Amino acid sequence: MAIRFLFFALIFSVVGCSEEKSDTYSAYKVHPITHQLQLLDSLNREILPEKDLIVTKTVTYNSKEETVELEEVDWKKELGFLSEFKPEKIFRAKAVDSTVEKLNNGYEKRTYIVTDTSYFNLRKFVVELKEDRITHIGAVINDENILFHTEKVIELDFDPESKRLRSYFYFEEKDMSLRGINEYSIKASIKK
Repeated sequence: MAIRFLFFALIFSVVGCSEEKSDTYSAYKVHPITHQLQLLDSLNREILPEKDLIVTKTVTYNSKEETVELEEVDWKKELGFLSEFKPEKIFRAKAVDSTVEKLNNGYEKRTYIVTDTSYFNLRKFVVELKEDRITHIGAVINDENILFHTEKVIELDFDPESKRLRSYFYFEEKDMSLRGINEYSIKASIKK
């Protein structure tokens, strides 16, 4: 009798755990911000600019600057810096505190501060929305160990109507204990 009771208790606890996980996951899946961030993470065509465009890009490395215009863009390579921006993991782990601010121009600004900095290198990200459409994403990422400290800043601007990427900015400052500080940035705008 005791064994049968333990068996049923075990089954109910497993069923209870699996229900909790699926509810959390489904709530995460339908969240409008995380949905668009998933599209961004996969570099989905839904958020990338259409063809026949010009990307004006300024690259700076330790104060040396060069500007180029690109007509053919390999987006996976061009936006490779997004590989470290994985907010969906933080939402899943519930390792984030958030605040919401209504801006005067009808936009909404959501700021997410990561609470588990021992596990995640993403420290903070900001999402601005106009009627549940993302218009801006900003993120700060830190990596450090005994040999170096790196701070990265990502800024992405989207057209609220088409949801497509309009401009992007990436900045990286790496302080290496033996070599000193190196700075690298990309600032680009996309035009038809």
